[in-house]
Amino acid sequence: MRTPAAVASLAFALLLLAAGDAVAALCATCKDKAFIQNIGSCQNCRAETSSGAFKLCPACSARLRQCEACRGPLGAAGPAERPKEGAIQTIDPNQSGTYQSGKWEYRFEVRARGTKAEGRFGLLFHDSRELPEPKAVNSAIQTPWGILYWVGMPKPLWGSHGWMQHPAPGGGSVVLLPDPAEGTPMALKRVDVGEDLNGKSVTLKAAEAAAVRLPGNITTGYAWQVAQLDGEAVAQVGKVEYATSQAPGDRRVGVGGVFIAIFQAVKPGQATVKMAYSRPWEKDTAPAKTFTVTFSVEAAEPPK
Repeated sequence: MRTPAAVASLAFALLLLAAGDAVAALCATCKDKAFIQNIGSCQNCRAETSSGAFKLCPACSARLRQCEACRGPLGAAGPAERPKEGAIQTIDPNQSGTYQSGKWEYRFEVRARGTKAEGRFGLLFHDSRELPEPKAVNSAIQTPWGILYWVGMPKPLWGSHGWMQHPAPGGGSVVLLPDPAEGTPMALKRVDVGEDLNGKSVTLKAAEAAAVRLPGNITTGYAWQVAQLDGEAVAQVGKVEYATSQAPGDRRVGVGGVFIAIFQAVKPGQATVKMAYSRPWEKDTAPAKTFTVTFSVEAAEPPK
């Protein structure tokens, strides 16, 4: 006769067996099997797996196109319809897909969709080689599908991993990466924003960036800094840079220049940027000048 504790343990084990493959990508042989949802170690990279019985973590499964449980081949994920010649597919953030354009390939996996354990994995390839993991979260690169952001590979199996369409919240400023083909920083379509647009609204299209250019003089100790960014429609790219107006050979002291802040369109919506011209060490002193601009980001047009 089973004790109440034994019955409870059996019920709990059955529950785990029923839910064990919820976050897994499994081949036809393994998809109907039940697996206990306990954490194991990936044979390929030693990261966490969905089950101790699995051989691959979700990221390696997506990268290698192999079953998490047995490492057998998985069918290529991708949109059902092939795009017209010259057209660029639009990434569907709600379903798995493989996207290709020229030398670029983006593999996007959604696991356990609609559950608390939902996980998303984005892998980016160029010329048949996977791009190396950037050192900094929110490193960004221009692709045929727009800007993709490195959000890291956190240990939890849920949440976002790898290359995503939006930067990681709280992950710091966006850092632009070189074009893998040319080894030079990628070029963004930029919209110049000057002090004449203080208090006004500027419209950005998908994949565009705004360069806020404000005059100042760094030799006075004053500098323009981003005081506040409200909204998620844009993300700051790098730090505020300063360019002097002094011509080569000009030996005058105290020549002014311009401060430049870059903001990348991230997703449709609005975001307000507030900038302040002040001395960093004067914490309790009001800024000498302020600048405010609201960015309205339009949704990307679907490919024709």
